[in-house]
Amino acid sequence: MSGLKKTNFGHNLFVACCIVVGLCLQSSSVWAKECFGKLSHAKYFRSLAEITTLAEPFDGVVEVSPDQTANIAHFRITYDDCGFIGEIQYFHGDIPKPIDENYTSNRFVPTSQMTFKRDGSEVRIHFFDHTNKPQIAFQNVFSVRLVHDGKNKLLQADFLDAEGGLTDSSLGYASIKWLWRNDLSVIESRYDAAGELIIGKGEFPFAKARIEFDPDGFAKTIKLLEEEYKVEIKRNGNKTRHSWRIYKGKTPYRGGAANIAGIDFSYDENGYLIRAKYLDEHGNLALTNFGHMGFRRIYNEDGNRLGYYFLNAEGEDWIPPARGYAGQLFHWRKDGIVRIKTEYVDVSGKPMDHPNRGYSTILYEFDARNRTIGQKYFDMNRKIIDVPAE
Repeated sequence: MSGLKKTNFGHNLFVACCIVVGLCLQSSSVWAKECFGKLSHAKYFRSLAEITTLAEPFDGVVEVSPDQTANIAHFRITYDDCGFIGEIQYFHGDIPKPIDENYTSNRFVPTSQMTFKRDGSEVRIHFFDHTNKPQIAFQNVFSVRLVHDGKNKLLQADFLDAEGGLTDSSLGYASIKWLWRNDLSVIESRYDAAGELIIGKGEFPFAKARIEFDPDGFAKTIKLLEEEYKVEIKRNGNKTRHSWRIYKGKTPYRGGAANIAGIDFSYDENGYLIRAKYLDEHGNLALTNFGHMGFRRIYNEDGNRLGYYFLNAEGEDWIPPARGYAGQLFHWRKDGIVRIKTEYVDVSGKPMDHPNRGYSTILYEFDARNRTIGQKYFDMNRKIIDVPAE
């Protein structure tokens, strides 16, 4: 641990990350500049495959045809003539859609739109909201500069502010470097803006790790070099994560940001994560650092999350003492584009006040471009709260 600066980490299973490079990993060393940036075709997906490191490929889950996208939320991924990603954008039908905590994205796509501009072996990523307005990501990040070798393997990622300087992000680091041992094995190192190794955030906080990949380019093992455990990740055939387990040697071990030994994931037919069970060393549901033992989510056919509930040791809905409420329900405008109401609820789905914030319901107001222009807060007795208590 000598020379490392450790950061505090919070509940960032769904936000901490390093930005996606899903640039269609190619083994060719040819950089055909004449096809860069000429966006020629798109693919459409119900959701995105979750990844743990920027070195993994970006990919969608449950591909649909353009005709099937008319009334559903989906990610449109546009490629150039070289087969590299040029743009990722979230839509409902043909209307750009805010992400709205929908969790159909992965943790490395924090905004409604991302563009990838390639110049030889370098790529610059920029972030935009659903109105095509530039948006800061990960607290301080204006853009990300990616540097590849001749085989399109990532060598370095730099998180940049508006002036083009390195910036420490909400991910816990400003820069990442990769040292490839072979095509399926790499050492990943994370640094702060001063160039010092730093333990970043995420499911498995580390400063340096040895990562082994499966033939599709997804991480299958992560060995933390400053810790004594490794993570084994399994995937389903559609590229969703089936489970992960932590081991110390060959023995199940509790670790990572949640201090658990593993998670089992379940999905619906559209690839949406609908259940996660947090496990101890013996495979039983375990209380995590986040105060619960798992969750279940509810989605409609449009792809909008309608709610979630925390799970107890029996896999039933409950109110975790550390949370003080059972879950949340989300209500959407009739066209499905924006969320118009959020409620904290008890196990029966009845609104209840958040124990620390003092309100149960948020109502959202929008302008003609689907931008949030106001919020109103109410307690469980429908009394308006002027300033929510935090």
